[in-house]
Amino acid sequence: MSPDRKSVASLYRFITAMWGGPDTLYVTIRRDSFPWAEETVYRVEYECDDVTAFDLRWKDSEHLTISYGACGTGDSRWEGPNNTLKKLTTSGRISIEYTDTGHVAVK
Repeated sequence: MSPDRKSVASLYRFITAMWGGPDTLYVTIRRDSFPWAEETVYRVEYECDDVTAFDLRWKDSEHLTISYGACGTGDSRWEGPNNTLKKLTTSGRISIEYTDTGHVAVK
């Protein structure tokens, strides 16, 4: 929840039901007064179980930092910049900054 308690940022993991399909991590922001109106601001295909490199931090009520890492699976489909499906820098009045933690998880 943002410091002014008006916005909520959430990190979710969607696990694909079929073997070999890409799992997806995504971050949403919603206004606390409109819980049904979530906006996805970041979405990435991520095939590793270790998600400790991912973190959400509010600098203040209008600035969110999303930290992320990489998945070192040895499978080039899930590595590199092509696995990022969405990466917004703003959501309404909220500015979003991205920080690469440098952490490479092993599947």
